[in-house]
Amino acid sequence: MYHIIHVKLNEGGSLLHSTHIQTWLKLGAVSLQFPQISQVIGSKERKSWVCTAVAALYQLVCTVVLLPGQKLTKLKVTSEEEYIPKTADELHHTTEACDRISELMYALSSQLSFLVKNRALPDYILYPLRNVIIGIARLPLVNSYARTPMLAWRLGWIPSVSGENRTSLPPLPQELLMEREVLIEFIRRINCLGWISRTQFEETWMSLLGVLSPAAEEGGGSVQDIMERNHCSSLALRAMTALLQYTTLAPHSGNPASSSTSPGPRSANLYSLRTR
Repeated sequence: MYHIIHVKLNEGGSLLHSTHIQTWLKLGAVSLQFPQISQVIGSKERKSWVCTAVAALYQLVCTVVLLPGQKLTKLKVTSEEEYIPKTADELHHTTEACDRISELMYALSSQLSFLVKNRALPDYILYPLRNVIIGIARLPLVNSYARTPMLAWRLGWIPSVSGENRTSLPPLPQELLMEREVLIEFIRRINCLGWISRTQFEETWMSLLGVLSPAAEEGGGSVQDIMERNHCSSLALRAMTALLQYTTLAPHSGNPASSSTSPGPRSANLYSLRTR
Protein backbone atom coordinates (compact mmCIF):
# COMPACT_ATOMS: atom_id res chain seq x y z
CA MET A 1 0.00 0.00 0.00
CA TYR A 2 2.79 2.41 0.90
CA HIS A 3 4.71 1.64 -2.30
CA ILE A 4 1.67 2.04 -4.55
CA ILE A 5 0.51 5.37 -3.11
CA HIS A 6 3.99 6.82 -2.71
CA VAL A 7 5.08 5.96 -6.25
CA LYS A 8 1.80 6.85 -7.93
CA LEU A 9 1.60 10.18 -6.11
CA ASN A 10 4.99 11.30 -7.36
CA GLU A 11 5.09 9.65 -10.77
CA GLY A 12 1.44 9.30 -11.68
CA GLY A 13 -0.35 6.10 -12.56
CA SER A 14 -3.64 4.44 -13.27
CA LEU A 15 -4.39 3.37 -9.71
CA LEU A 16 -3.96 6.69 -7.92
CA HIS A 17 -3.05 9.74 -9.93
CA SER A 18 -1.73 12.86 -8.26
CA THR A 19 -4.41 14.98 -9.92
CA HIS A 20 -7.08 12.98 -8.09
CA ILE A 21 -5.58 13.77 -4.70
CA GLN A 22 -5.03 17.38 -5.74
CA THR A 23 -8.70 17.73 -6.72
CA TRP A 24 -9.96 16.15 -3.50
CA LEU A 25 -7.74 18.34 -1.36
CA LYS A 26 -8.70 21.51 -3.22
CA LEU A 27 -12.39 20.73 -2.81
CA GLY A 28 -11.90 20.16 0.91
CA ALA A 29 -9.83 23.31 1.35
CA VAL A 30 -12.33 25.51 -0.49
CA SER A 31 -15.27 24.01 1.42
CA LEU A 32 -13.66 24.67 4.79
CA GLN A 33 -13.04 28.31 3.86
CA PHE A 34 -16.77 29.05 3.87
CA PRO A 35 -18.06 29.71 7.41
CA GLN A 36 -21.49 28.32 6.57
CA ILE A 37 -20.02 24.95 5.60
CA SER A 38 -17.39 24.79 8.34
CA GLN A 39 -20.04 25.55 10.97
CA VAL A 40 -22.10 22.60 9.76
CA ILE A 41 -19.10 20.26 9.72
CA GLY A 42 -17.94 21.42 13.15
CA SER A 43 -21.34 21.23 14.82
CA LYS A 44 -21.97 19.01 17.82
CA GLU A 45 -24.11 16.58 15.83
CA ARG A 46 -21.29 15.89 13.36
CA LYS A 47 -18.35 15.16 15.63
CA SER A 48 -17.85 11.88 13.82
CA TRP A 49 -17.27 13.78 10.57
CA VAL A 50 -14.39 15.71 12.12
CA CYS A 51 -12.85 12.57 13.64
CA THR A 52 -13.10 10.75 10.30
CA ALA A 53 -11.58 13.68 8.39
CA VAL A 54 -8.66 13.92 10.82
CA ALA A 55 -8.06 10.16 10.63
CA ALA A 56 -8.08 10.26 6.81
CA LEU A 57 -5.65 13.19 6.70
CA TYR A 58 -3.37 11.55 9.24
CA GLN A 59 -3.32 8.32 7.25
CA LEU A 60 -2.66 10.18 4.00
CA VAL A 61 0.26 12.15 5.44
CA CYS A 62 1.81 9.10 7.12
CA THR A 63 1.49 7.08 3.92
CA VAL A 64 2.95 9.51 1.40
CA VAL A 65 5.43 11.42 3.57
CA LEU A 66 6.90 8.88 5.98
CA LEU A 67 8.80 5.70 5.41
CA PRO A 68 7.45 2.50 6.97
CA GLY A 69 8.08 2.55 10.72
CA GLN A 70 8.58 6.31 10.94
CA LYS A 71 6.36 8.66 12.96
CA LEU A 72 5.35 12.26 12.44
CA THR A 73 6.85 13.28 15.76
CA LYS A 74 8.60 11.73 18.71
CA LEU A 75 6.75 14.04 21.08
CA LYS A 76 3.73 12.40 22.65
CA VAL A 77 0.51 14.28 23.26
CA THR A 78 -0.54 13.67 26.85
CA SER A 79 -3.67 14.91 28.52
CA GLU A 80 -5.94 14.21 31.44
CA GLU A 81 -7.90 11.86 29.20
CA GLU A 82 -5.18 9.20 29.52
CA TYR A 83 -6.08 8.83 33.18
CA ILE A 84 -9.76 8.32 32.39
CA PRO A 85 -10.89 4.79 31.51
CA LYS A 86 -11.75 4.75 27.82
CA THR A 87 -15.09 3.06 28.21
CA ALA A 88 -16.86 5.27 25.70
CA ASP A 89 -15.83 4.82 22.09
CA GLU A 90 -16.93 8.35 21.23
CA LEU A 91 -14.61 9.87 23.84
CA HIS A 92 -11.75 7.68 22.65
CA HIS A 93 -12.18 8.70 19.00
CA THR A 94 -12.47 12.37 19.94
CA THR A 95 -9.29 12.27 22.01
CA GLU A 96 -7.48 10.40 19.25
CA ALA A 97 -8.55 13.05 16.72
CA CYS A 98 -7.22 15.81 19.00
CA ASP A 99 -3.88 14.04 19.35
CA ARG A 100 -3.60 13.52 15.60
CA ILE A 101 -4.46 17.11 14.66
CA SER A 102 -1.77 18.28 17.08
CA GLU A 103 0.75 16.05 15.32
CA LEU A 104 -0.38 17.31 11.91
CA MET A 105 0.08 20.90 13.06
CA TYR A 106 3.58 19.99 14.20
CA ALA A 107 4.24 18.45 10.78
CA LEU A 108 3.36 21.74 9.06
CA SER A 109 6.67 23.13 10.29
CA SER A 110 8.67 19.96 9.64
CA GLN A 111 7.79 17.33 7.02
CA LEU A 112 5.08 19.49 5.40
CA SER A 113 7.03 22.73 5.34
CA PHE A 114 7.85 24.47 2.07
CA LEU A 115 11.36 25.06 3.42
CA VAL A 116 12.21 21.35 3.56
CA LYS A 117 14.54 20.25 0.79
CA ASN A 118 13.86 17.03 -1.11
CA ARG A 119 10.37 16.77 0.37
CA ALA A 120 8.15 13.87 -0.62
CA LEU A 121 5.19 15.96 -1.81
CA PRO A 122 5.16 18.34 -4.78
CA ASP A 123 3.97 21.91 -4.26
CA TYR A 124 0.65 21.41 -6.04
CA ILE A 125 -0.23 18.71 -3.50
CA LEU A 126 1.41 20.28 -0.47
CA TYR A 127 -0.35 23.63 -0.74
CA PRO A 128 -3.97 22.32 -0.66
CA LEU A 129 -3.00 19.68 1.92
CA ARG A 130 -1.76 22.37 4.29
CA ASN A 131 -4.95 24.37 3.74
CA VAL A 132 -7.11 21.35 4.57
CA ILE A 133 -5.16 20.65 7.76
CA ILE A 134 -5.48 24.28 8.86
CA GLY A 135 -9.17 24.36 7.96
CA ILE A 136 -9.94 21.27 10.04
CA ALA A 137 -7.71 22.48 12.88
CA ARG A 138 -9.90 25.59 13.15
CA LEU A 139 -12.99 23.49 13.92
CA PRO A 140 -14.05 23.88 17.58
CA LEU A 141 -13.78 20.18 18.39
CA VAL A 142 -10.00 20.02 17.85
CA ASN A 143 -8.94 23.68 17.75
CA SER A 144 -7.79 23.88 21.36
CA TYR A 145 -5.40 20.94 20.92
CA ALA A 146 -4.24 22.24 17.54
CA ARG A 147 -3.14 25.52 19.15
CA THR A 148 -1.26 23.87 22.02
CA PRO A 149 2.46 23.16 21.48
CA MET A 150 3.32 19.50 21.82
CA LEU A 151 6.40 20.41 23.84
CA ALA A 152 4.11 21.63 26.63
CA TRP A 153 2.95 18.06 27.25
CA ARG A 154 6.52 16.83 27.36
CA LEU A 155 7.35 19.40 30.03
CA GLY A 156 4.71 17.89 32.30
CA TRP A 157 1.72 20.15 31.69
CA ILE A 158 -1.45 18.20 32.52
CA PRO A 159 -4.41 20.58 32.28
CA SER A 160 -8.02 19.91 33.14
CA VAL A 161 -10.09 19.62 29.99
CA SER A 162 -13.48 21.28 29.88
CA GLY A 163 -16.27 22.05 27.47
CA GLU A 164 -19.18 20.02 26.22
CA ASN A 165 -16.90 17.71 24.25
CA ARG A 166 -14.13 17.68 26.88
CA THR A 167 -11.62 18.99 24.34
CA SER A 168 -11.21 22.58 25.53
CA LEU A 169 -7.86 23.35 27.15
CA PRO A 170 -7.07 26.35 29.35
CA PRO A 171 -4.52 28.95 28.21
CA LEU A 172 -0.91 27.95 28.63
CA PRO A 173 0.59 29.10 31.95
CA GLN A 174 3.12 31.89 31.79
CA GLU A 175 5.98 29.76 33.10
CA LEU A 176 5.61 27.47 30.09
CA LEU A 177 5.40 30.34 27.61
CA MET A 178 8.63 31.72 29.05
CA GLU A 179 10.31 28.61 27.64
CA ARG A 180 11.58 29.83 24.29
CA GLU A 181 10.93 26.63 22.32
CA VAL A 182 7.38 26.40 23.65
CA LEU A 183 6.76 30.05 22.81
CA ILE A 184 8.13 29.67 19.27
CA GLU A 185 5.88 26.70 18.54
CA PHE A 186 2.88 28.44 20.12
CA ILE A 187 3.43 31.53 17.96
CA ARG A 188 3.88 29.38 14.87
CA ARG A 189 0.55 27.68 15.51
CA ILE A 190 -1.46 30.82 16.20
CA ASN A 191 0.06 32.43 13.10
CA CYS A 192 -1.28 29.51 11.05
CA LEU A 193 -4.68 29.23 12.73
CA GLY A 194 -5.51 32.77 13.81
CA TRP A 195 -8.48 32.72 16.17
CA ILE A 196 -12.05 31.46 16.00
CA SER A 197 -13.71 33.69 18.60
CA ARG A 198 -13.26 36.99 20.39
CA THR A 199 -12.68 35.16 23.66
CA GLN A 200 -9.86 33.18 22.11
CA PHE A 201 -8.30 36.36 20.74
CA GLU A 202 -8.40 37.98 24.18
CA GLU A 203 -6.92 34.90 25.88
CA THR A 204 -4.10 34.76 23.34
CA TRP A 205 -3.44 38.47 23.73
CA MET A 206 -3.25 38.22 27.53
CA SER A 207 -0.95 35.20 27.33
CA LEU A 208 1.47 37.05 25.07
CA LEU A 209 1.17 40.17 27.21
CA GLY A 210 2.28 38.11 30.21
CA VAL A 211 5.41 37.11 28.29
CA LEU A 212 6.04 40.70 27.26
CA SER A 213 5.81 41.92 30.86
CA PRO A 214 6.98 39.04 33.07
CA ALA A 215 7.10 39.28 36.84
CA ALA A 216 10.38 40.75 38.03
CA GLU A 217 12.76 38.35 39.74
CA GLU A 218 14.73 39.17 42.84
CA GLY A 219 18.29 40.05 41.96
CA GLY A 220 17.44 40.41 38.27
CA GLY A 221 18.86 36.99 37.33
CA SER A 222 21.98 36.18 35.35
CA VAL A 223 22.96 37.77 32.07
CA GLN A 224 21.85 34.67 30.20
CA ASP A 225 18.43 34.76 31.88
CA ILE A 226 18.01 38.43 31.00
CA MET A 227 18.92 37.74 27.37
CA GLU A 228 16.46 34.85 27.28
CA ARG A 229 13.64 37.02 28.67
CA ASN A 230 14.44 39.77 26.17
CA HIS A 231 14.32 37.25 23.33
CA CYS A 232 10.96 35.93 24.50
CA SER A 233 9.64 39.48 24.84
CA SER A 234 10.72 40.23 21.28
CA LEU A 235 8.95 37.12 19.99
CA ALA A 236 5.80 37.97 21.94
CA LEU A 237 5.77 41.51 20.56
CA ARG A 238 6.00 40.25 16.99
CA ALA A 239 3.20 37.77 17.64
CA MET A 240 0.97 40.49 19.10
CA THR A 241 1.63 42.61 16.03
CA ALA A 242 0.56 39.71 13.82
CA LEU A 243 -2.63 39.29 15.87
CA LEU A 244 -3.50 42.94 15.31
CA GLN A 245 -2.85 42.58 11.60
CA TYR A 246 -5.24 39.61 11.48
CA THR A 247 -8.04 41.90 12.65
CA THR A 248 -7.81 43.70 9.29
CA LEU A 249 -8.23 40.54 7.22
CA ALA A 250 -11.18 40.26 4.86
CA PRO A 251 -13.62 38.67 4.35
CA HIS A 252 -13.07 36.68 7.58
CA SER A 253 -11.23 38.48 10.35
CA GLY A 254 -8.82 36.25 12.26
CA ASN A 255 -8.63 33.58 9.56
CA PRO A 256 -5.32 33.94 7.67
CA ALA A 257 -5.95 30.78 5.65
CA SER A 258 -8.96 32.14 3.76
CA SER A 259 -8.57 35.92 4.06
CA SER A 260 -6.13 38.63 3.11
CA THR A 261 -5.52 42.27 3.81
CA SER A 262 -7.24 44.84 1.64
CA PRO A 263 -4.59 46.78 -0.27
CA GLY A 264 -4.95 50.54 -0.44
CA PRO A 265 -3.28 53.00 -2.79
CA ARG A 266 -0.37 54.84 -1.22
CA SER A 267 -1.17 57.99 -3.17
CA ALA A 268 -4.64 58.33 -1.64
CA ASN A 269 -5.17 61.41 0.47
CA LEU A 270 -5.84 60.94 4.14
CA TYR A 271 -9.46 61.25 5.14
CA SER A 272 -8.55 63.67 7.92
CA LEU A 273 -7.15 66.13 5.36
CA ARG A 274 -10.52 66.30 3.60
CA THR A 275 -12.44 67.27 6.74
CA ARG A 276 -12.76 70.52 8.64
